[in-house]
Amino acid sequence: MGNLVGLRFWRAFLAATLTAATLSLCAASLPAQAITPLSDSTNGIGGSASNGSDAIGSTRAVGEATLAQLAGGGSGAIERGHVQAALVAAQARLEPDTAVWTDGPGDEVPGSSARFSVAFDNGRGSPSGLPDSFGTRVAILTVSGTGYAGTVATLAGELSSCALPPGIATAAALLAAVGSNMACPSLPITTPPVSAITSLWAWGNSVDPAVDARGRGQSGMLPAAIAQFAADHGLSTVYLSVPWASDQGAIAPWLSDSVDALHARGIRVAALGGDASWLATPGLVAQWVTAARAAADFDAVQLDVEPWAGVVDPDFSAITPQFLDLLSAARTAAGPLPLGIDLPWWLTTKQFGAQSVFGALIGGVDSVAIVAFSDHAAGPDGIVALASPTVALASAAGRDFTVGVETDSPQVAGGSQYTFFDEGPATLEAESAAVRDAFGSVPGYAGVTVEHLLAWTALIG
Repeated sequence: MGNLVGLRFWRAFLAATLTAATLSLCAASLPAQAITPLSDSTNGIGGSASNGSDAIGSTRAVGEATLAQLAGGGSGAIERGHVQAALVAAQARLEPDTAVWTDGPGDEVPGSSARFSVAFDNGRGSPSGLPDSFGTRVAILTVSGTGYAGTVATLAGELSSCALPPGIATAAALLAAVGSNMACPSLPITTPPVSAITSLWAWGNSVDPAVDARGRGQSGMLPAAIAQFAADHGLSTVYLSVPWASDQGAIAPWLSDSVDALHARGIRVAALGGDASWLATPGLVAQWVTAARAAADFDAVQLDVEPWAGVVDPDFSAITPQFLDLLSAARTAAGPLPLGIDLPWWLTTKQFGAQSVFGALIGGVDSVAIVAFSDHAAGPDGIVALASPTVALASAAGRDFTVGVETDSPQVAGGSQYTFFDEGPATLEAESAAVRDAFGSVPGYAGVTVEHLLAWTALIG
């Protein structure tokens, strides 16, 4: 809603306290208890008319100077001559070195901050015969950034200064919109777009490697930094990397502090980790989960196990049963915590018996982060096309899912076509929104997950 500054004082008071030397009346000279300052970020008073807040200040200064013109008494109306003199006085105080401030008719749309549309409420003529030249109320309007701002003054000494909504571009329109109660017209309520990105992978830690060999010393992974970044980007979940034996050494307090900091912002935290060697010894995943739960109050477990990485022709007939055993061990160790997993989109193209490897593995988890790295959403090699088969399988199986995107360097990602590293944060947001448009109505969809916190931070700059 537009800001309203109401100032009531009586002509008798003006007559007793104002003289011709007060033509440049300013807010500081008025009774302090009667002034409600306008916010500098919206309707600030004072300065030049070059931006939104200063435009309100300039029209208010003209309105105040107009009322000062009436202080000598004898006027039964506010006249255009009062406003013209007020323009000179206000400009001399605020912008003495700029173009001369001039007045125009009430139906004129001002073309610059030096031009003021002026309208009167009931003036249909004047002793001089000029139209629209006097009344008991006057509206003064000028350019304010990409819109307009104005002030309405009354013969009774009232002032209302407003930032104006679209559609009010003349003083006549302002006068009609303010009405008899001198209330500013409502500004439209604008809501910033909600990002399609809901979660991220956070690899690394801030622990000093001189203190703990598992430490990475990354300042961006300080507990407060992780929580601040996640909160600033409206994330609901952080997959936080958990080293081996996380309940021991300096890693334990870092994990606990990080989880607590995220929880304080209302953000869910999953213990993230995995190693291909765990497939041969499922008991290892149970040890890792047990230590993670002892170190911090995690909300879930998120496995990232990639036995196919670097293998030319993985044997999924052997890998898949081992992976299912690993998931079973992880679920037992996780207890009541939900179990999630990171899986690449292309596992739908690999068979395990009568179903795909992807379909077999999601049977052992509660949720899946679908890795569908590409630097664009549309097209045959875009995120939507890559992820669509896995999305269909996950949704049909009743599993929650997110779609993962990459922001790390092309060297890390395996090529520039797999990451938003070169495209920048705006494209990342836009293409993530396109993914949401494609899958947002699919049951189980839980947003876009970004790989990874430090890379995304660097991308933003």
